[in-house]
Amino acid sequence: EEQLQQWRRQQQQLFASKLGPTLRDSCVLEHSARWLLHLQLAEAAGRVPAGQVGQPAASIVILLEHAGCPIMALGEALSGRCMGHLELSLGLAALCAVDGGPSYGLPRELLLGLPVFDNDGDNLRGTHSRGVLLSGPFTCMMRAMTARSVQASGAPPLGWRTVAAVLLRVGSLVVASARAWAKDPDAPAPPEGEAQPLVPPQPQPPQQQLVLETFDVMKVADNVLQHFCSLLSCLEKGKVPGAPPAEALVEAEGPFWRLVVDIATHCPRWAQGREALQNLAAMTGVTWQPPAGHGLLPPEAPGTMAAALAGGMLPLWERLLRRAGREPDCSEAILLCCMLEKVDEHGGLWGLLAYGDPVQGAALVASWSKLLRTLAVPLVISGSDGDSDDEDFVEARSALVCGMLNCTTMLLDAAVARLLEAADELAAAGAAAAVSAAQQQLARLLTLAAFGGRNIFLLGEQDSGATPAGQINSGADTGVMDWLPLLATGCLGTGLGRGAGLAAAQTGTATGMANQAAEAPAAYVSRTILAAGQQAGAAAAPPAAAGSAAAEWLLLLRGVGAVPLLGAVCQSQLSTPAADRTWGGLIQGHCLVAAACPAEVRQAVLAAAAASSRSDPGRSAAVPPGWSPQLLRLLASKPAEGQEDEGGALAVASAALARQAELWAAGGGEDGAELARAVAALRSLPLMGVAAAELLSSPAEARALLRTCANPACDNLAGDSEAELPLRACGRCGGTWYCRRECQAAHWGIHKGACGAHRALAAGPGAPSSGGS
Repeated sequence: EEQLQQWRRQQQQLFASKLGPTLRDSCVLEHSARWLLHLQLAEAAGRVPAGQVGQPAASIVILLEHAGCPIMALGEALSGRCMGHLELSLGLAALCAVDGGPSYGLPRELLLGLPVFDNDGDNLRGTHSRGVLLSGPFTCMMRAMTARSVQASGAPPLGWRTVAAVLLRVGSLVVASARAWAKDPDAPAPPEGEAQPLVPPQPQPPQQQLVLETFDVMKVADNVLQHFCSLLSCLEKGKVPGAPPAEALVEAEGPFWRLVVDIATHCPRWAQGREALQNLAAMTGVTWQPPAGHGLLPPEAPGTMAAALAGGMLPLWERLLRRAGREPDCSEAILLCCMLEKVDEHGGLWGLLAYGDPVQGAALVASWSKLLRTLAVPLVISGSDGDSDDEDFVEARSALVCGMLNCTTMLLDAAVARLLEAADELAAAGAAAAVSAAQQQLARLLTLAAFGGRNIFLLGEQDSGATPAGQINSGADTGVMDWLPLLATGCLGTGLGRGAGLAAAQTGTATGMANQAAEAPAAYVSRTILAAGQQAGAAAAPPAAAGSAAAEWLLLLRGVGAVPLLGAVCQSQLSTPAADRTWGGLIQGHCLVAAACPAEVRQAVLAAAAASSRSDPGRSAAVPPGWSPQLLRLLASKPAEGQEDEGGALAVASAALARQAELWAAGGGEDGAELARAVAALRSLPLMGVAAAELLSSPAEARALLRTCANPACDNLAGDSEAELPLRACGRCGGTWYCRRECQAAHWGIHKGACGAHRALAAGPGAPSSGGS
């Protein structure tokens, strides 16, 4: 059967190769097109009976749809001036019948007389209710328009504004068709039996409604966007006569991005296969990179970035994320997966966050983090496909999980690289450097991402062969080695060198227990007070006391389990040697986290040393346990290259950490003075430059961008945006907010103590205390 099909295709190609030159040289198609147009004019004048044009015109339209075939002579035969005029006339007459828009000089006899075809080739003029249009006239019209708009000779070129306006009208027809079918309970089922909730039927408008067939919606949408991209490319390169490139491009890009967002919002459910969604995903990518040698973001958004933001790209990303979270096998989820695959090619997502509306950016980060927490991380950590027997659903969910985690790791990686470039530029420019508002907004959103996406760090502890998405775990290791050192730089003042860390390490003593008991409630109450005074969408938080930001970064490090996580990643990296592996990031992470969290590190060292002593002496492990003195000594023997370690400060710090671990294991080294001095000497490292330049915002300032549900396990993905979730304050203290009663009940065990403290603080001194349930 396959050989027969191949033979038939070869025969068709052979026939077309012989037919093409004949049609071209005889000009029979040109004469036919001219005859049809004159016949329609004669019919309008009453010189011939009505209805003579329909069938010949329908046949030519079907033939014109094949004008893009690879046989050059046949393509030339179908692209003459008369054929082009017929294409434009048929398409424009149908478009004006749909929306009643301008006809751009098309004679009235052709505008009102040319047939408007349905899928069977019948004329829809004079019919009532809903009519299903043939897509061919629109496809042919768009091809003829874009060809004539840039030609240098022959027929006069169409103005680029006219071409853009007609493309937008066809795009509006596509979106209106998708919405009309979605509201129609008698519409054909979406492809591949996809279950989609239907909107309750609406009353039909009294006037005629002309729409595209469901299987033509995405096909015509793809055509519109492809031709619009071709027009934008010609404008950018100055190939359109009479159009100043810069001004014309700015004017055309805004409508293009609005159309992309509308199509991505309403049309994916009618896609016939994944390829159509891949094409649409390619259109959503914002291709932009900061100029080479400039790490700091410029004050103003580039033209393409500003147009994409005005078109609604940030809300589109969040809308797709939340819909995918609710239904991982829906068409929007497949489109999201295709977009996630394209992020690495465009690199514009961080730019959208930096220059976009801060509330929209914070809502996108919050929804992204929530989807990671509720769908991706549990699936990977559990190592199972869940309890679903639907193989298609399981496959779609696994694809979404892999795409989310791979993209998140890549974006975090790119963010660190961008921060390092910005720190270098600030260091080189000194006092003359200025940090733009976009750079400050990006810092706040990066901080939100670090706090909201903390669960991705847990993936570094998973066995890469034990999960359906195990291939992402090596990427999670990379995220751990890139981000944990960066987070640790924000809280160094709370550990070695200040005495707070080792005081808490004295577990069992009155001082240590008091420090540990007082730390978390105090931080929580301060956050609660801050939340009570916030307004959703505030531009910045009230100024915090010195050291509070460092304390919150320390809470984040503890919350993600930085100490056990680094130990697991280090053990994994050392057990799977690779020739091209660099160790500087892992060494830097151990030193900085040890300096920031000495209490936890000391406990981990003691636990690892005890585990080593209990191990079977007859069996020697290939790699010692994480944070054991033996493992840290092995890590210190690795070269700390690739980290701009001038003077070997990183190697000195690594050796000091190994010696400190040995002292802890032996029952001494309480002051940690040597390690503190070694870490203090790391000020020349690039990551320390990021901290010194304050390119990461304070957590309180970041959280002031958007008020969200206080329940850290909230899985509410209702609606299209986190910013639109209705929140209600705690009825007792009024300082903590929840999106629903279930979240408040789940969080009460954590909130209970702080709730009473906040009420007492709000009531003031001397107020009577009241108990509560």
